[in-house]
Amino acid sequence: MQQLLTTIHACLRPLARILLACGIGYREFAELAKLAFVQEAMDRQKQKGGAVNVSRLAVTTGLSRKELSRMRNELVAQPNSDRSDVSRTTYISRSARVMQLWHSDRRFVDESGKPLELEVDGGGSSFTALVKLAGGDIPVGALKAELLAAGAAAETFDGRLRALTRHYIPATSLDEIMLGLSRMVFPVLTGLARNSEVDGDERFLQRIAYTHRLSAETATSFRHFAQSRSIDFLEAIDDWITAKEIAPEIEIPSDSPIHIVGVFHFDGEVPAPSSEPVGEPRG
Repeated sequence: MQQLLTTIHACLRPLARILLACGIGYREFAELAKLAFVQEAMDRQKQKGGAVNVSRLAVTTGLSRKELSRMRNELVAQPNSDRSDVSRTTYISRSARVMQLWHSDRRFVDESGKPLELEVDGGGSSFTALVKLAGGDIPVGALKAELLAAGAAAETFDGRLRALTRHYIPATSLDEIMLGLSRMVFPVLTGLARNSEVDGDERFLQRIAYTHRLSAETATSFRHFAQSRSIDFLEAIDDWITAKEIAPEIEIPSDSPIHIVGVFHFDGEVPAPSSEPVGEPRG
């Protein structure tokens, strides 16, 4: 179990890096993680043909029965919240809250509803007052520096602060991150979970080839070789898909499953799952 926890921690490090780059803090992530644990635990009970039992949920998730009762009632009342909108159950980061108030609170917008340029210090409509309104104990200077670095705000020549964006999203490649998470990370993790529960033909394809015995020169050659062969492979897959796809003018059900084949390359340190020999394909 300790080795599994160590591996999970290693996997969470790059995820935390992505979340921080997107302006998502620990409390937002913790709320989402809690929601995911409860949803999966409830689904497991339902799949076994039983009613959702709060006491059993408390045992499997480690959450209190009071908290679980509240979350269960919310999920039953809003059965599609896990697919469409979880914003109501998540904590808004302090930076995001500041930008939200800056664009909506009447004390910090002009007559046309546009955010005012704010003095940093002082009462009334100042940036310090805005930060105080957002709550929390983050220093004004630290929050100012974060918004400036993220491009959410700018400093005018006379020292005022001007809002540049309505939302606090510091990542410069948000579309790429969203695509990678939804089309690579989610399918891999879902496939791993499925393959741990089923056998035979019902398992999703998950195979890799790896080694740690390449020289620096050979590693460079390998990157070029892997990229070239991977592009050829994916183009062949794409050609097959193009030939077999249902014509665009034909309507398909909205819940039709998506089919994904992905290729990735990585070099660096990874947590060792076991003492298995390296260099062999794994399925």
